[in-house]
Amino acid sequence: MDAAHSNICLRSDTSERLILSIISRSWPKAQNITKAVQSSQAHHTSRAPDYLITAAVVLSSGCCHISRCLTPRTCGTCQLRGDVARYWASLLSIGPRKFENRISVVGALGRSHIVDESSKEAAVVDPAEPEKVLEAAKQHGVLLKLVLTTHHHRDHAGGNDKIKQLVPGIKVYGGSIDNVKGCTDKVENGDKLHLGAHVNILCLHTPCHTNGHISYYVTSKEEEDPAVFTGDTLFIAGCGKFFEGTAEQMYQSLCVTLGSLPKPTQVYCGHEYTVKNLQFALTVEPENVKIQQKLTWAQHQRQAGLPTIPSTIVEELETNPFMRVDMPELQARVGCQSPVEALQEIRQRKDNWRG
Repeated sequence: MDAAHSNICLRSDTSERLILSIISRSWPKAQNITKAVQSSQAHHTSRAPDYLITAAVVLSSGCCHISRCLTPRTCGTCQLRGDVARYWASLLSIGPRKFENRISVVGALGRSHIVDESSKEAAVVDPAEPEKVLEAAKQHGVLLKLVLTTHHHRDHAGGNDKIKQLVPGIKVYGGSIDNVKGCTDKVENGDKLHLGAHVNILCLHTPCHTNGHISYYVTSKEEEDPAVFTGDTLFIAGCGKFFEGTAEQMYQSLCVTLGSLPKPTQVYCGHEYTVKNLQFALTVEPENVKIQQKLTWAQHQRQAGLPTIPSTIVEELETNPFMRVDMPELQARVGCQSPVEALQEIRQRKDNWRG
């Protein structure tokens, strides 16, 4: 089959059976995802050319993980169909783009690979387990050129020295005031980096969790396919603890710097805390239907052994209480009169929450 088959609508029962059949034959570890799709009730009507942007299936550490669909989703069912469709696209060799965010979950700590498909050059974010990161790069046939370190904590920067030994000459970027271990090139807010010929990386200073925390905003050369790698500043439906900063700084980082990015921007954070974060979010806004729906979806994802990362900026604006503090009704609900005061109150509640 070739790209001519990409006009098959995902809503077709026949095409869905074909997708599941292909996966069952080609991907023995797909039982969870196929069962999840088979049990789904809703349908997605987008056609493959619009819906199948790029595909990457990552096999690492004896586990199987699939990259998330790049289009917005309205429910868990659509997302599951997106995962299946993206794998199908990779099998059919539907034309790849020049720029692709290829996501690897390596060992216990999930870290992200960014690949320029034209040059096969790659960057990795916070490679805490260098040997596994390099093995994943080898499997994909890419050359690791850059390390993007979000902050100095060991579970993010602890692998930098080792990866420098394993890849002589590799550049390791980190915040200029964050004392990042193994850093070769310090960056500040607004600095621009490049990967290959088609990937642009903008450094964003997002302090509070640490003073020099950097988030990395990644786009194609044409300013398409936006993604942001937020370390421990922004989690899905949550944020990092205020270890080295203030509520004012976190408000600036979350609601101004990150909140002003294009709404379709995909959010890749440093830890898989989504289910707990959404459960807490419901204690702040128990009537928020978007939170209820996303929690159900996230629970299904985790039960199927699948990640909940990435999110999008628009989803965070709808479901993350720390990014919704500009809303007067949320401020009133937590007994506060300003966004910063509300952010501080919600963070304190989260720190004391034992859900």
